[in-house]
Amino acid sequence: MELQGNLSSLRAFGEWYGARFAVLHSPYLIVACGCALALLCLYALIVGEPPPKSKPALRRYPHSALAVVADGSRDKSDKAWRRELSPEAYASLRQRITDEPNLLVSQGGLTDLFEYGVFRCAGCGAELYAGETKFEMGCGWPCFYTCKKNAVREQADADELRTELVCNACNGHLGHLFRNENLGHPPPDERHCVNSSSLTFEPGPEPDEELEEEQVTESKTRRRLAAAEGD
Repeated sequence: MELQGNLSSLRAFGEWYGARFAVLHSPYLIVACGCALALLCLYALIVGEPPPKSKPALRRYPHSALAVVADGSRDKSDKAWRRELSPEAYASLRQRITDEPNLLVSQGGLTDLFEYGVFRCAGCGAELYAGETKFEMGCGWPCFYTCKKNAVREQADADELRTELVCNACNGHLGHLFRNENLGHPPPDERHCVNSSSLTFEPGPEPDEELEEEQVTESKTRRRLAAAEGD
């Protein structure tokens, strides 16, 4: 009786299994799975590995320096900088405090100054920007479309969103770098947005010899147009 009961239980289990999972043993399902596997293998052979993610274009004809050519030879102790710099220059260069916008020459700023000459670091005196590369952006701070080669260093800003500009010689904070704005200037067509307090200006009668010919020509054209508008 016990054996007969076991056989009945096995027979019932078999009927239950067959009713519910017969589809798993269907030849149509087996063929479908095989076709899907074949298609996956064929796709892998044709496509191969997925292409790497494209990186955004950042540095076209850059003149700014990267960390690999960092200098810092003119840097000093904080005590020395406090003693030598004006309060405004110390706040900008060493504490990374942004100037108030629209500081004009009459207010001790450089926003509205457009002359031939050289803009130097207010801390160490290194030549950073040629006057011919300064342009009016309307953002409230001095802007340049390029710098003296390797005179300015770019690095990640503390906010991890922007690119900071520092003097490559003394590591003083200058401002921030913006790219891909298509402003229409000669290459690299960047926007170096710099604090007036981080700079000094030295007038000069001639365009900088290091500028490319197209940059000098473009700057002269802009100055002629500005003079015509003033008249």
